[in-house]
Amino acid sequence: MVEAIGYREAIDVLHGDRVDEVAAVLCSSSLPDGDWRMLLGTMQAMPDPPRLIVLSRLADERLWAEVLNLGGHDVLAVPLGEKELEWALNMAWLGWKRDLGAARREMCGIS
Repeated sequence: MVEAIGYREAIDVLHGDRVDEVAAVLCSSSLPDGDWRMLLGTMQAMPDPPRLIVLSRLADERLWAEVLNLGGHDVLAVPLGEKELEWALNMAWLGWKRDLGAARREMCGIS
């Protein structure tokens, strides 16, 4: 796991040497130099974008609907438990691997 404090740091990590190994990104609903929407937009332009999980003290239905409608993976209320975090990361990883496999099969002409 790699920690980035803000939007720019997260972008540096996502454009690093191991970007193809990043399956999920945990992001606070607000960042010192941006927000989760900016990060999601940048991630969606990547070839195999990781799943975005937004963390918020006020994880209400409005935020949850907005994150999902814009293409994010999940919203978690903080503070959160270890099991909840583990489950969310596992689900994000499984979805990322599924989509990655489907994209590679499509490139090879395999259905």
